[in-house]
Amino acid sequence: MQYSKKIIFKYGFPGFLFSFTALPLFLVIPVLYENKNGLSLAVVGLILMVVRFTDAITDPIIGRWVDITNGHRFLKWLIPSIIVLALGFFLLINPPDDFTSFSHSFAWLSFFLLVVSISNGAALLAYQSWVLSITEVPQQQLRFVTNREIFTLVGVVIASYLATQRMFFEMSIAVFICSIFSVFFLLSISSINLLPSRKAKYKVTLSSVISKKTRTMFFIFGLNALANSIPPLLFIFFVHDILNLKSETAGLLLMV
Repeated sequence: MQYSKKIIFKYGFPGFLFSFTALPLFLVIPVLYENKNGLSLAVVGLILMVVRFTDAITDPIIGRWVDITNGHRFLKWLIPSIIVLALGFFLLINPPDDFTSFSHSFAWLSFFLLVVSISNGAALLAYQSWVLSITEVPQQQLRFVTNREIFTLVGVVIASYLATQRMFFEMSIAVFICSIFSVFFLLSISSINLLPSRKAKYKVTLSSVISKKTRTMFFIFGLNALANSIPPLLFIFFVHDILNLKSETAGLLLMV
């Protein structure tokens, strides 16, 4: 079946939302929460690290739940996750000014960062898996994925720039608006017939997960993720502290 550009556009648009609330978030949090009621940069970094490690545990579990969900399993996870993501993102990057103590700031940051991270992860798992249940034709899948990745790239670039300009409230409003459009677009293409889910040919066991081949694959993926994550997270500090450039210039360099 040949899907129209309109359907592919509607599927791809939420990619903007998910990328907007992912990597740029780790540019915003250190700047926003450092020295807030005694929260040092080291403490903020520790919270970010723990949350990312938590994702490594929750993502496979959520992925399994998505697989065994009846009905339109992707939408059943996508819609609630988007709603929680939008609300959590707003509260995370617009914290109260009247924090009373270190523990209050610590709890607020930890809880809402975890909410945003898990909801974003759950949404992405369902969102990216959906393509494989729409069509088995590689050319059609490529059209969906290409459109999705274009929106993803645009979301990262725009959010990264806004983060360097400290436009946190504007970012939360953008997420709220994009969430409404994403839910509307996804619901409008919910009538697309899903391919029947195929049972795994092999039973997944602990020994198969930690086999030599999978350990090698995980190691390679880990190195790749480490290489990709360090530069963007440290870039803003490098521009401010080493190059001594203004936020406006940092934002333009980050977009490039």
